[in-house]
Amino acid sequence: MADAYGFLRLRVAARDTAELERRLLEETVPAWRTTLECWGLWRGLLGIASNELLVVVSAAGAGGAPAGSVVDAARPGLPGDVAVVDSAALQATVRPGAPEPLTEPGLYVFRFFEVRPPDCDEVVELSREAWKTFETAAAYQARPVGLFRPDGDDGRRWTRLLLVTWYDGFASWEASRAPAPAARDNFRRRHALTGGSVAYAARLIPPGAPSR
Repeated sequence: MADAYGFLRLRVAARDTAELERRLLEETVPAWRTTLECWGLWRGLLGIASNELLVVVSAAGAGGAPAGSVVDAARPGLPGDVAVVDSAALQATVRPGAPEPLTEPGLYVFRFFEVRPPDCDEVVELSREAWKTFETAAAYQARPVGLFRPDGDDGRRWTRLLLVTWYDGFASWEASRAPAPAARDNFRRRHALTGGSVAYAARLIPPGAPSR
């Protein structure tokens, strides 16, 4: 059975997230560990407001999988003044292979793309094939770290998949727009199966990092 994950986009009333980061790292993440693991916590660079954070949690805590979705299990541990402005209950596909927390600094791009449910398996396979040459290129440093599909079927015509890709910086992100021919062909076929996408650029907040 695929590992269960939850994506949450958090917002506070303050102008930035310094205090929220401190509370999440010192209070929320330790409290989650009875049932959840924090796969990653990010502050925005592009496409994310200065008072928002991105969080991905997994059902990998010491207490085992929670009842209901991972998103539902994460909500009670959040500070009371935090609004969840977007969320998604997810299942891992070909990556990550294990829900170990991310630690590598760099640029992380979150890309949500719309796919018809019958095409999800093909999109995942096209991605897996493309990565064989995409992440081995000498011209840039990039690595897809997670490709997630919805946890369950809500009956909609289009559903959202989430791809999270690590880059060592924006220069690599730009250079990766021209991947090897084999990767490019698979990405083109994947694009033909998608109905639209939105991307966010973010910086990982390492576990134990001091607040800003």
